Amino acid sequence: MPNYGHYLANGIWHHNSGKSWAGARKLLLLHSANQCPGLAVAPTYGDLHRFVIPALIAAATDWHWPHKDMSGAEVPRIMVGDIPMLLLSAEDPKRFAGFEVGHIWVDEAARIKADEIDPLKDAPTQIRGRLRHPAAKSLHLLWTTTAEGMDTFIQRDFTDKPLPGSRKYVGQTRKNPALPPSYIQSLLASMPAELARQYLEGEAVNVQANRAHPGFLASANEAKCDWNPALPIHLGADYNVDPMAWIAAQVVDDKLIVLDELFLTGGTTVDIAVSQAHQKGWGKYVVQLHPDKSAKSRSTVGDPEFLVMQRTCAGLGWRYSGSAGGVNPPVASRISNLSRMCLDAAGRRRLLVHPRCVRVIDELNRTGRLDSGQYDPGTKGDRGHILDALGYVAWDLFGPKPTAGAVNY
Repeated sequence: MPNYGHYLANGIWHHNSGKSWAGARKLLLLHSANQCPGLAVAPTYGDLHRFVIPALIAAATDWHWPHKDMSGAEVPRIMVGDIPMLLLSAEDPKRFAGFEVGHIWVDEAARIKADEIDPLKDAPTQIRGRLRHPAAKSLHLLWTTTAEGMDTFIQRDFTDKPLPGSRKYVGQTRKNPALPPSYIQSLLASMPAELARQYLEGEAVNVQANRAHPGFLASANEAKCDWNPALPIHLGADYNVDPMAWIAAQVVDDKLIVLDELFLTGGTTVDIAVSQAHQKGWGKYVVQLHPDKSAKSRSTVGDPEFLVMQRTCAGLGWRYSGSAGGVNPPVASRISNLSRMCLDAAGRRRLLVHPRCVRVIDELNRTGRLDSGQYDPGTKGDRGHILDALGYVAWDLFGPKPTAGAVNY
C-alpha cells in the first residue's frame, strides 16, 4: 500500500537547515532503498531550479554519492548512480502521466495547484497516481511545506481529515538555532500575529484580513440551544446549484438562533434540498420561508425555484408561509445587517449559532469581503452562499424594513 504521509511543516531537522534539507535527504534514502526511479516536484520550474535541485545535489555531494545533474535534458532528471530521479513542476498537473515511480518528494506542497472538481487540474491527485512502481519496496510520498492558510489540501489531508497511513511532523522556524535572533525579530516586526504563528510556528491559520463579519466570536456567538416546538422556524434559502445552502433558525428573546444547516455539494435541485430538510425534521415545525427573492424568475428545473420549493413543501405536508415577492436588499446592506447581529455598537450579540452548524460558523469566522462589497467566494468558489441564506432571514426579521406580501398556506 502507498504511504501518503510524511508531511513536514516548517520542519527544522538540522542545526543549519530546514524542511527542504530534510526532504532532499529523505528522498535520497528512499531512492537507495527502493532501487527504482523517483520524483522530485516543486510548484514552479523556478522553484525547482532554485531550491529542489540544489538541495538534492548538495545532499548527494555531502554523502559522496555518484550523481549527474541532467536537469537540462529533454527529460529533466538527476541520475543517482544509474537510477533516475525525475524532476517536474506542478504548474501543469496533466504532465504527471506516462511514468511510474516508487518515491516522491514535493517541496512547498501547499502552493501547488489543486482543484477538487477536475482531477486533471488537481496536482495532488495526479502526483499520487504516479506512485506505483512495481519494484519499489516502499511506496512513499513526502510533502514538505510552509503552512499557507486553512484552505489547502495539506490542511485537509493531514489535519482536518488525515489520510490513512499519513504522518505529520511540525517544526518551528523560531527554534532553528542557525537563524540569528535579529532575523526572527525582523519577521515579527513585519507581519501580523496570525502570520507570525503560521510562518514561525508552522501552524496553519486563517489569514483573511478582510473578514466580512469580524464581530463574530465563536466563544461569544455559539450556543447549544434547543429547538422550541412552540415557535416557528425561519428557513433561509440560497438556491445556488453547487453548493445549495440553507439554514433553519428561531427567534428567542430578540435573538436569532441558528439551529441547523443544509449544505449540499456536487450539484442538486430545490426539491431534493426540501426533501433533505424534511429528513432533518424541519417540516415538523411551522416554517417561514425566506428565499432569495430573485428565485421567483430564475429556474434550474423548469419552473421558478421558489415555486418548486412551495410545491415540494406542500407535497410533504409542511405548514409554511413565505413569499419571493419584492427584491433582495442591497448586498452591502444585508452583510452589514448580519454584522450588526453578530455584534452591534452597543455591545449586543443578537446572533447565536448552534455548534452543529459547522459551515455557518466556519464562514462567519473566515469568509472575506471583496472590494465590491460582496462575499469573497474563496479559492473553491463555494463561500458566501450559506451566509446569503442567513442574511435573508436576518434582514427580513431584523433589518430596517419589514417584509410584506407573505401568503399563508
